[in-house]
Amino acid sequence: MRTKNMLGIAYLYVLLPFLIFLLGWCKWYVAAPGAVILIYCFFRMIKNLPELWEPVWNPGEREKMVFIFLIIVFWVYFSGVGKLVFQNTDHDWRNAIFEALVNHSWPAAKAVQVEGTVSVHALVYYIGFWMPSALVGKLLGMDAGYCFQAVWAAVGVFCVYYFICVIRKEIAVWPLLIFIFISGLDAVPAYVIGGGENLRNITAHLEWWPNTGLQYSAMTTQLFWVFNQAVPAWLLILLLYLQKNNRQMVLLLSCAMLTSTIPFVGMFPFTVYFMLRRFGGKGSPGEKVRIFLEDTITLENVLGGGMVGILSFLYLKGNISGQNTRMIAEADGPKAYLFIWITFVLFEVGVYWIAIYKYQKKNVLFYIICIWLCICPWIKVGSGPDFCMRASIPALMLLYLLVVETLEKSWKGKDYLVLGGLAVLLMIGSITPIHEFNRTIAETANRAHDHKYIFAATVSEEELFTANNFWGDMEKSFFFRYIAKQNIEKNLPE
Repeated sequence: MRTKNMLGIAYLYVLLPFLIFLLGWCKWYVAAPGAVILIYCFFRMIKNLPELWEPVWNPGEREKMVFIFLIIVFWVYFSGVGKLVFQNTDHDWRNAIFEALVNHSWPAAKAVQVEGTVSVHALVYYIGFWMPSALVGKLLGMDAGYCFQAVWAAVGVFCVYYFICVIRKEIAVWPLLIFIFISGLDAVPAYVIGGGENLRNITAHLEWWPNTGLQYSAMTTQLFWVFNQAVPAWLLILLLYLQKNNRQMVLLLSCAMLTSTIPFVGMFPFTVYFMLRRFGGKGSPGEKVRIFLEDTITLENVLGGGMVGILSFLYLKGNISGQNTRMIAEADGPKAYLFIWITFVLFEVGVYWIAIYKYQKKNVLFYIICIWLCICPWIKVGSGPDFCMRASIPALMLLYLLVVETLEKSWKGKDYLVLGGLAVLLMIGSITPIHEFNRTIAETANRAHDHKYIFAATVSEEELFTANNFWGDMEKSFFFRYIAKQNIEKNLPE
């Protein structure tokens, strides 16, 4: 497998969900030209692939890659994606979304009765990850659709790790193990707050220790709880990082809106940096601006990115919960929240910043990561703490890359202080993902032993279509009034 082939697979992976959405949800006179534009942009992207590192596929490298793939399959299997083992509680809603996408005509909507009034509520959520598997589910049945979810997740994670190897210019297993087990030092404050009970309970979710909803989720937590946002976000931030020009940067960024809406916001500052970083050398300001504009105003960005971005925005804008955005300081007051924020940032990411500073202090990306992860806890979107947990995903991926780079440099330079410090942080941090694995294994085994249903319960359609996070008012939505198909099922409540 060549890197250019993997790039083609990755581009297809991030474009296909929107293409299915476009053809399945939009009126024909929007879907047909939109599909032509998107497919044409894809072929233009294939013709202009960046020159990247290529592995030498000798028998040893092939064996390592097979081993890496098996580890990824194992990781995805234990995540609960595809209803193969125990699923964490977030899957209650994710299963309901997927089943609604399979069972309902598109665009998915349901007539519900709220306080005596019947109205049609549309499913408005970042549904992109499920579009390929929902299509499989419609064609081959629900079980096949669930199975394909796991396949789709495994393919995405494999692409992610392949490009981590490309960035490092080496096929190696140890960075994958760090990717799976890296986490903030949740075990330390969890122990201080709750005593040894939190650690003795090997299935506890340690990342809830702040008691305010703040959380920077470990990679394993992201996969085990919010796979639909995490996998596309991981892949897209790496693709943006790897671009050698700006020709398709806007298009790639816009693809995150339908799959990873909140991580899309977290990608924005890094995308701006990636687009500007090549224009800091010699030359007059006017010449730099001219080159930048020529490099950025392309068919892929303007037509492709514009279409994907605008249609995604119009669809998602109707989400009821997403219309509530504000800066936050919890009920205890801004001074108390300031203390919580300092403690949270220090234990989740600050300790890693200190450990890698010696090797990253001249890296602009390091400072953008730090600033963004300091800002995230202060913003709230909707009714929960999702912004902090999900807008941080791209920054956490890039921080992981810097940690791995620092580990390698400190090892080669025999800098045992930095190497040892990072090793200790990673070992303490690994307690969090180990707990996630423990919960899946223990709950699967116990429920199977007791002949209980081992998967997450699926919330009812009534709950799904009336919960603010998941629906939009069709009458007030521009997308559903003028762009979406009108084949809405009139399944009125009794």
